[in-house]
This record gives sequence, structure tokens and C-alpha cells, in this order.
Amino acid sequence: MITIEGLTKQQVKLLDIMWSIYDIEVYDEWKSALNEELQDMVDVLEKLALYETLEQELQDFTQANEVLKKFAL
Repeated sequence: MITIEGLTKQQVKLLDIMWSIYDIEVYDEWKSALNEELQDMVDVLEKLALYETLEQELQDFTQANEVLKKFAL
């Protein structure tokens, strides 16, 4: 689970919608139906979600490496 802090209520609503759409074609249709301002906001939210996911994965990888170092010869 990822956490993004400091979002507005509108951004949280958009993320809720984004997470609820499981089909990429439906997602693309939904996004293209938005006005330009909302499309820009969705673009930012996509990048934030990706960044947070990558950051979490990197943290998990770093923690795993620390554990493995204890067993390295």
C-alpha cells in the first residue's frame, strides 16, 4: 500500500476513481473525457503514485539487502 500525503479532496477523489478502473482502455477513455485541467492533474497524480511505488520498492530492497548482509561471508 502506498501513501501520498498533502492531497486535496479533489485529488483524493480522482485517485479513488483511478484505482477503481481496472481496464486500461476504460481508464484512457475516462481520462480523455476530462477537461485539460483535470487531465493535467491526473498526469501529476500518476507520476506521484509511480514515484511513491518506486520509493517503497527501493526501501524494501534496501531493507532486504541489510538483512542479507548479515549472512554474507
